Amino acid sequence: MKILLTLTGILLSALSVQAQTDPLQQVRSTKECRGCGLTNVSLANSDLSNARLINSSLFGSDFSNANLTGANLSGIQAGELVLDARTSDRRNSNFTGANFTNADVSRASLSRAILDRANFTNAYLLNTDFGSSRLLGANFQGATLGTAFFGGADLTGANMANQRLISVYLRNARLDRAQLAGTQFDTTDLTNAVLNSADLRGATFTRTTITNADFTGAQLDAAIVPQLCQIASGTNTLTNVQTRQSLGCR
Repeated sequence: MKILLTLTGILLSALSVQAQTDPLQQVRSTKECRGCGLTNVSLANSDLSNARLINSSLFGSDFSNANLTGANLSGIQAGELVLDARTSDRRNSNFTGANFTNADVSRASLSRAILDRANFTNAYLLNTDFGSSRLLGANFQGATLGTAFFGGADLTGANMANQRLISVYLRNARLDRAQLAGTQFDTTDLTNAVLNSADLRGATFTRTTITNADFTGAQLDAAIVPQLCQIASGTNTLTNVQTRQSLGCR
């Protein structure tokens, strides 16, 4: 009898330890898991506000409709992460104020997510999908943004200063009052983008498409305006302002 009780106690202890160390359960119960392996797990519809998942591996995981307001996701590795709600017409995944510093979220789908004031400092965002997401005041300082997709995204007040936007897709994006000083636009698609009052001082444009773009009130170096006027055409469908008019072309 004593041996049976001892074995039972050992089994229960083992199960208890397993439950405590299960990273998925740990995230759900404590919202904190440093360096955890959360590959291909589903945390859809979860409340993970203020969660701390620093340096965790989130490859292929599903955070659709999750609330990660104020979460610390610095240093995560999250290729092919899913944050969007493809079957919904409303924005659901909430990452307001989330910290993605040094995170690798290349090839992740962050479309239709709320990422206001999110911090992407030094993050890797190669081929990342931000389509139709809201990124008001988001910080992209030092981020790697090659071929990132921002089609229809709202980047009002976002900081992309001194960035290299190579083959970045910004068609129909809102970039009102965005910090874009010193930014290199190279093979960038700005078709029908709105850049009202954006800071574009020192910005360069190489093989960039600006058809239907609206630059009303944008700060541009006087020397760059004639170059833009040579390729400017069309009328912005969001503001009904002609591109040449917004640049002051003659």
